[in-house]
Amino acid sequence: VNRDIVSLARQAGFDELESEDIEDVLASHTEELTNEDLQKLTGHSPVEDGDDDEEQPQRTLISKRLAESLNMFQQAMQITLVLETILLAFVYQDLIDLVSNAVLFEGRVP
Repeated sequence: VNRDIVSLARQAGFDELESEDIEDVLASHTEELTNEDLQKLTGHSPVEDGDDDEEQPQRTLISKRLAESLNMFQQAMQITLVLETILLAFVYQDLIDLVSNAVLFEGRVP
């Protein structure tokens, strides 16, 4: 699949793209977010510990659910990227087949 992505990207004008670049992008989507990453995404800064002991478990639960949701979103985005790549490969293959058939059987370029 990575070779197909690189091939398609080069056809689109990204001549300097290498297979390692694709692997890096795909690998970056599998890494879990740190608390700092989550805080940056939500725009919140760390909250100072106060006397509100009842609020701490709720914050932890919300943070855990947020992290799980973001992780699921990242997985969905990665699946979407792979599916889009596969779809593009099929589209390009159909286009190549169409041109090849026109040249071979009709002697013309469409």
